[in-house]
Amino acid sequence: MNEDKYKLLIVCQANYCRSPAAEVILDQLLPHDKYFVNSAGLKPKSEPNMDPRTKDYLSRYGFQMNKIQNPKLVTSMLLKQQDKILFMDLSIMDKIRKQYPNLSNRMQLFNTPAGKFDLSDPYLSDKDQYEEIMDNIQALSKMWKIILTQKP
Repeated sequence: MNEDKYKLLIVCQANYCRSPAAEVILDQLLPHDKYFVNSAGLKPKSEPNMDPRTKDYLSRYGFQMNKIQNPKLVTSMLLKQQDKILFMDLSIMDKIRKQYPNLSNRMQLFNTPAGKFDLSDPYLSDKDQYEEIMDNIQALSKMWKIILTQKP
């Protein structure tokens, strides 16, 4: 059951490249008995699974894809169920914050721990830029693991 777990949602535009990568990485970094990690997008891609380059990247770094990733839409119900919502883009966070101002205290940018990492949508990027963005997601995921698991 997920009711007792800390629920973490990662949001990007299409839920096809960045947020699924962060979901897989954080799901494997955080203790399963305490955390439930999910991802969604504002305009989810209609294709099943995630970008093949993301799958390849995760596989090369030893991350297991234990479930089929189907891009999901950010919904009111999904947002309200979360303890923390991390956004890949400020523009997406601003849009959601305007729609759900009462959830603002749960929202943060995925980039918050470092601030200078490039997290731009890599969908149309070349191989090198795509890899850099995935590396940044992996590094930030490790930072979020430390932040989320620290005792207050």
